[in-house]
Amino acid sequence: MTRRLEMLEAKAENIQRLIERGGDSRALRSLEADLAATNKDIKAVRRDARGEILKRFNETGEQIAQLASEGKKGWEAKAEKLLEARRSLQESFAGDESALYTVYREMKESVRKIGENPRLIEEPYMVPGGEGLEPTAVIKRAEFLIQRAGEIEAKTRDGGMGQLEAQLMLAREKLKSLQDKGGTPEFFEAADGLRVLESKLLRQDANREVELALKQIDGASFTGFLPGLPRLLIETITGRAPSGPVEKMGLTRLHASKMLQALYKDPMMPPHQRDALMWSYVHSMLFPKGIGHTQRGTSYVRNELVNMIQGFHDSPAGVRVDNKTKRFNVVHNGQWFESMDNASRRWWELEYGTDLTLPYTHNSMSTIKDVTTNKKAYFISLSGTSGRMFEAHLRANKISVVGEGSAMPKNVVLEVVSTPAERLLRVTEALKKVESLTKDQVVLRSTDVPPDAAKAQFEAFVKAKGLKLSNPQVVKISEMPEGAARTWLQGIRDTQKNTGLIVLSVSDTRALRAVEKSLKRAGVQQEEIAKVFADTEFLRLNTPEADVLAQMNIEGLNTGKVKVLILDTRVGGRGLDLNFKGERNSSRPDAFRGYSNFEMLVLGPEEMSQVHMIQAMGRIDTGRTLSGAPRRFSLLMDVQTAKIETIFREMFERDPFFMEMRKDPAYQEYARSKGLGIDWHSVNEYILMRSKEVGGEGELLAQRAERAVRENLSKRNLEVEENLLRQSNVLTDAPTTPGKHPALERIR
Repeated sequence: MTRRLEMLEAKAENIQRLIERGGDSRALRSLEADLAATNKDIKAVRRDARGEILKRFNETGEQIAQLASEGKKGWEAKAEKLLEARRSLQESFAGDESALYTVYREMKESVRKIGENPRLIEEPYMVPGGEGLEPTAVIKRAEFLIQRAGEIEAKTRDGGMGQLEAQLMLAREKLKSLQDKGGTPEFFEAADGLRVLESKLLRQDANREVELALKQIDGASFTGFLPGLPRLLIETITGRAPSGPVEKMGLTRLHASKMLQALYKDPMMPPHQRDALMWSYVHSMLFPKGIGHTQRGTSYVRNELVNMIQGFHDSPAGVRVDNKTKRFNVVHNGQWFESMDNASRRWWELEYGTDLTLPYTHNSMSTIKDVTTNKKAYFISLSGTSGRMFEAHLRANKISVVGEGSAMPKNVVLEVVSTPAERLLRVTEALKKVESLTKDQVVLRSTDVPPDAAKAQFEAFVKAKGLKLSNPQVVKISEMPEGAARTWLQGIRDTQKNTGLIVLSVSDTRALRAVEKSLKRAGVQQEEIAKVFADTEFLRLNTPEADVLAQMNIEGLNTGKVKVLILDTRVGGRGLDLNFKGERNSSRPDAFRGYSNFEMLVLGPEEMSQVHMIQAMGRIDTGRTLSGAPRRFSLLMDVQTAKIETIFREMFERDPFFMEMRKDPAYQEYARSKGLGIDWHSVNEYILMRSKEVGGEGELLAQRAERAVRENLSKRNLEVEENLLRQSNVLTDAPTTPGKHPALERIR
């Protein structure tokens, strides 16, 4: 039957080619009649083949179900053979890739240029020779911007230049007049004015690209395309490729037509699903923007296209693929579930080559909102922390919040470096610093008995410090006066190796793996790294061969071999008790006494909510670590990563501190001498340089900069919390922030 179908399809293709070559009308009529008869035969063979395949599928399905229910010895192998036979049967008729899958791949590629367009994400213009604050470079940049504005800005009615182009022309003339005063505040102010105009041009450029992308997706209006609609419908029905101009047809109509054709080539599609999809595709082909709605993007195929565009910029940490089963899962809050979904799901499934989700009804089965809106619930218990956005949701549903959640430690420092590489350097520096500090620390237990020569001195020291050795205590050796007691303490310390621990809190498991690789490149051994990553319980139960505990190396904390603990903050901060107190039941003299010094670095806090950070810091809370063990906390940001967030772009433009800094002659001279531009990066470099001054203005500048960044970081943390609540359907209203890429949101 398959061979018969192949022969008929080949015959139909040959006849179609002969028709396209043309000829006398009598011969063409004969060929068209022959083509119609052949297509009728193809349809009949497909119908018979589909019936036969479905019959065999039902038979093998019943056999597999019976084998499983009986559970006799060897049933798994027999069922596996039947499953393989089913797959071979499908591939022999439909091929390894279904027609619908092929069209979806074509859709993904058709919007690739839109998704990768740097203008849609307002990426700064690259101007050769136009970087820095040298007068020739700034003027060259101005000329480039004038040319770009002339290309994208709408002209006035009389054909004159647009408003922004005119402003750029004035800015260039001002810069030229100050060319001989390159290092002066006047020139710097003019250059900063040009930068502001460039930001406006980038936004205008992005808006223009949005309109071009929408025209490409939507094509002509219904009335504008009406003359070409009959031809498209005929081509769709007869199985021919749409031949109209794509710019008028639009990507939505084009792929809706292809989808309709592919729909009837799939022998395994259930009839009810085929009917539902058919009407969705027809609707998209007739009305690309949808009908009866005020918002764009209400047609099925158009939604798929814009979601794929969004997929180009989604964080890879939001999805995962099980390489063994080739199953795709959406990640939410560090976990993944079979029932979770996201808008760009299809893009990721195509990217990883997994099966597409069918029958396109993949929705969350239950969310926390089902609990908070259930009026029969008496109370809801929260585990120590809850975010401001979530508490607002509770209050909106008339749920009283009793008690106070955990707060962030008071000694949390904010550090801002320029690049991700400098952020990693800070981690390796922390390793060396902590290890050095621990050489002056010893852990004392109630079982430690000093020699007679040191007893009096030791007891006086314990009394003066108010130490209670019923709990193990971290003691600073250098605080013990010279003598036998200090020698004894040093002897205990000499039985220990490294007793310091660096805890790295990262935004997601992908970031965890990247940090782990970087640490190993820096010389940290695999056995010296412990990690807690997403959904370990799922892997432990469903993929026991993964040996999750061995991968995490948590047991290495018991013996002190671990120097670095990496936490995926979205999962590592909850319900996790780790042993930082050593081998308490061991009688060996060199048994590990526990970690005596901690430093936690939160890497990329702009990608976390405040709740997640508080929970992560709680892993080394005072009750979980040895008494007296110092704990330091740092939020470690890098400008290169954070500056793409809208909140921080607006911070540099509007925050009073950064506005003042751009007018500071000392900063202006620093940026000019270093060949830097006017941006957060150069301001941060200047502040870092000045912060090394002891006291005075440099220290004050650093404090003011930290305060400004902290305020905006808090806004960003709330935005992350809001996005997570919206992803889990707790919030269902429109986002209150413009998002990372406002232009992409306009396409949606």
